[in-house]
Amino acid sequence: MSTSKAVKSIFNSGSEHYHFNMLIEDHGEKSVINEMAESIRSKEKMSYPDAFVKAGIEFNAIRKIETGQFNFKEMRQRLNNSQVQVDLALEA
Repeated sequence: MSTSKAVKSIFNSGSEHYHFNMLIEDHGEKSVINEMAESIRSKEKMSYPDAFVKAGIEFNAIRKIETGQFNFKEMRQRLNNSQVQVDLALEA
């Protein structure tokens, strides 16, 4: 992904995060997860129990991204550094 695509993704996801948080504020977590499950069930043609599990996982992942629990910047730096180490080893 190019830098410009990565930057554009910030704006696209920002709007979605806003609506996600407003849904929770207006309707509560339970209603949002149920609505997510219905959407997943309909779009992916899966059973409600499977869709409900997937909705819960996605809900928690969104929350973790918002709070920085995944720390993707640090992961990227570690992977970039490890790639440099591999490249140097291959050159030797």
